[in-house]
Amino acid sequence: MRIPSFRFAAAAAGFLALAACADVSGPAPDAPEAPVRPKTVLAEYQCTASVRAGKAECRPAVPSAGVPANLILGDTAEIRLSNDNITMTRTADGDTMTTDVYLTNRLPQPIGTTEEFWVGPAPGGIRVYFVRGPVATRTSGSPAWIEVANPDGEETFLQANRKYFQYDNVVEPNDRSWSREWKFASKNVVTFSFSVLVSAPVPFPDGWLELDPDNFWMSVMTMWEDVTPTFRDYAGRAVPGGPVAWSSSDTSVMKVTQTGRVTRAGPGVATLTATETVPPGRSASIEVESYP
Repeated sequence: MRIPSFRFAAAAAGFLALAACADVSGPAPDAPEAPVRPKTVLAEYQCTASVRAGKAECRPAVPSAGVPANLILGDTAEIRLSNDNITMTRTADGDTMTTDVYLTNRLPQPIGTTEEFWVGPAPGGIRVYFVRGPVATRTSGSPAWIEVANPDGEETFLQANRKYFQYDNVVEPNDRSWSREWKFASKNVVTFSFSVLVSAPVPFPDGWLELDPDNFWMSVMTMWEDVTPTFRDYAGRAVPGGPVAWSSSDTSVMKVTQTGRVTRAGPGVATLTATETVPPGRSASIEVESYP
């Protein structure tokens, strides 16, 4: 068996320039459209931090209700959020906690791209959204406040004005992303908490179809070969799928029944294709050579 072979730039914020004079000629130019975010998989984390101790930790959370995406990665943590190199800066005006945060990809497909054969990062890249907080859980005086000091942007994600950090690289399976520096500015805060959602584009958000065997040949001595389709989810786990329709690119070389039984018709090479007939319409093909 074989899984398919696998080979984020900030969204442009458009605006209309307002004329300072009343007699501007010509229509105002249209605002450029921001790139459309692709379908993503999500991983939710609940995080706690101590300003006094200079520590921070994130753990997988129970998935939130109403998240507008096709998949949620909950406590399985196929996309792991980690941090290191925590530093603290304390002044009379407040404290700043800085830490390097990176992602580890445990999926059997890359994250940060929608391309099966890698050609570059997906528009908008991998984003880590603050969906709750940060909020102070213990304070040492008044006023007390805590905020994300250096986000890459804000946009509507579940709610309006959600701050996010963006990772502009493709992360292959069992690899880690570049580190991104996160800063939290606070005043009179001892500990705080927040929740984030990692939104990661992948080539196969709906999973894929796998054929077994995925490589064989036939001769006059071969009567037939049965090919079995298996549906995989985004994490490579076997899952139920829809009906499969089979086809051959050259029936003078290979014939295939709708149950996946392949018979030789003559010498040559033919491509056999299995296609799911209902959404999401996953498909897979194998090339089979027939010898005289």
